[in-house]
Amino acid sequence: MSDAVPDGFAPLRDRGGDFIAANGPLYLKRAADRAVLGLRLEQRHCTPAQVAQRGMLIAMVEETMGYTILEIHGRKAVLASLTCDALAPTRPGDWVEARCETTRIAQDVIFMRGEVSANGQLVLTASALWKLASS
Repeated sequence: MSDAVPDGFAPLRDRGGDFIAANGPLYLKRAADRAVLGLRLEQRHCTPAQVAQRGMLIAMVEETMGYTILEIHGRKAVLASLTCDALAPTRPGDWVEARCETTRIAQDVIFMRGEVSANGQLVLTASALWKLASS
């Protein structure tokens, strides 16, 4: 499998703090109202069984949601609840993408859905509730 980063993705810089920096590199592909984060899965992201740590995939979808809230919606929020379902394994060398959509913005919360795919196959789904920060 190629180590190449797909077209349209650029390194994600100055975002996510030390945790994301230590577990990346993450790449960003952004359209006007959408963001996709990508990662070439490495051995260090995996369990001894040679599948991705689910925590890594969850961190990617959470980061995608946070990026969307701040950079696209222009709001600040903290994660209040996140529910994830793992659907399939991912392996070293896989190109992993996380994306999300905002399903509703209420007075003080944002509801979101997210998904992670590996080589185009859906591997994890997520739903989240974010508490908007007071301005």
